Amino acid sequence: MEYYVPLELEQGRFVIAPQEPGEAAPEGEFLRLERNESSILEYRHPKYGNEIRLYSVPDDVKIVAAYGESGKLIQVSYPVGDDDLQKLIYVTHPDFSSFEIVTGIKLPRRILQEKGEVSRLFFEYFYDGESADFAVLLGTPAEMAEIRAHYGEDTGAVNNSGDYPHKKRIECDAHTFRILLQCTEPEQRTQQFYDTVHRMMDTISQKVLPKLNKTSDFRVIDAEYD
Repeated sequence: MEYYVPLELEQGRFVIAPQEPGEAAPEGEFLRLERNESSILEYRHPKYGNEIRLYSVPDDVKIVAAYGESGKLIQVSYPVGDDDLQKLIYVTHPDFSSFEIVTGIKLPRRILQEKGEVSRLFFEYFYDGESADFAVLLGTPAEMAEIRAHYGEDTGAVNNSGDYPHKKRIECDAHTFRILLQCTEPEQRTQQFYDTVHRMMDTISQKVLPKLNKTSDFRVIDAEYD
């Protein structure tokens, strides 16, 4: 199934219908999206040429394109659920500041819902040129005691986020983070990732550290993984 999204149109938001089988490709400049039988939607960035894939895209996906006052394409997305949430497919000008603001609200709110003493605050993050991840994880004194009982009293495992329950990770919107980066100029992507991560760590630390019930041996640990 193919979708041809015009790079220029009148201002507004428009649902893009799929191309009918056997129908010739339209003339002009388009962003061509293709959804295959494996529920993968893929396209090539119209400016940078890198291939971008989205996974688990539903059969009845509704492609929505938004255009600004100049008539140029701003972004492409599709709705998920019943709360008008849009899942990003493509964006012409990635807005990392808005992403940081949303993350800087949601993650601290979730962190501060945790009750009891906290001994570790981990910031986990990862980027390999395609996938991107950023999450926080709290470690409690009880969890540290379990880790020491398993590995030994002098182990450094208490400072390894991977030894704490994975289900406790509080994650950012990794999908949006990935699409923003893949729609960024190639030479700037890695630096943009680290700059964004460090700003989010600073924001979250400022909001939660004064309010956490910290133990005397509390530490914040920066945990990039591969």
